Amino acid sequence: MTQVVGGKRIRLIHDNLFNLVFDACTELGWLEPSPSRADVTVRKTQISAHEEAVKPNIVCVTIEDDTEQQEEMGSGLTEHRWNAYVDVYAQNDVLGLHLATDMKDSLMGRFDSTVTRGGPSMAVYDLTQSHATPVELFYVQFENIAENRSRFSDKPYQDHWRVVDFHIVDVYDSESGS
Repeated sequence: MTQVVGGKRIRLIHDNLFNLVFDACTELGWLEPSPSRADVTVRKTQISAHEEAVKPNIVCVTIEDDTEQQEEMGSGLTEHRWNAYVDVYAQNDVLGLHLATDMKDSLMGRFDSTVTRGGPSMAVYDLTQSHATPVELFYVQFENIAENRSRFSDKPYQDHWRVVDFHIVDVYDSESGS
């Protein structure tokens, strides 16, 4: 099998990370309607500064900034570290803390009996093919997982903003195709 590299590789990592977060929200009951809160939605993009009327309880899954380091002198084995974020824009502080901590613990693999696909490692599947069972391509690791309350708030939807930030570590040999 040919090694997946470049933009297709990070796109597959992002799509699989989105699926992992979406599945965790589903399995933990966050996507079910509740009379005690507004509906929770999960999206692959950050809220744009130009969006009007942003509803609460949005979970955004994004990957930004890559650093690369050669693992072995003279080889193509390279470690890529991506900064990844699960932003929770909640309707209040209590709900935001609860949802963000659920996302953090899911990424850490703490919901082993409740969430079927959690961290701290993630299989990356080929989602570009229409197989009944997607083909597993490679694994990435989650490291330095932390949950924080954002102190930046210039728009009403940011008043109860919490951030789960972490590194996605992807090590592969870019020369040999393995």
